[in-house]
Amino acid sequence: MTIHREGSVVPESGIYEVIHHGKHDVQRHEVTCIKGKRFPPCRGCGKDVEFRPVRLATHVEDHRFF
Repeated sequence: MTIHREGSVVPESGIYEVIHHGKHDVQRHEVTCIKGKRFPPCRGCGKDVEFRPVRLATHVEDHRFF
C-alpha cells in the first residue's frame, strides 16, 4: 500500500484516507486530492499526517473529453 506524506505532490487524483498521528485524536476520514497539488498538513496536528489512496479517478479537467 502506498503512503503519502503532507507536502508531497499528489500523484493521481482521487479519494484518499487521512490518518493523523499528531497531538489531537481525529478518526480516520477521507478527502479528495487533485493530481499535481500537494498533500496539505493538518491545521490541528501539523505535519504528522498520512494519505492512503482509496479510489483513484481522473479529474474532470484532465479528462480528454472535457
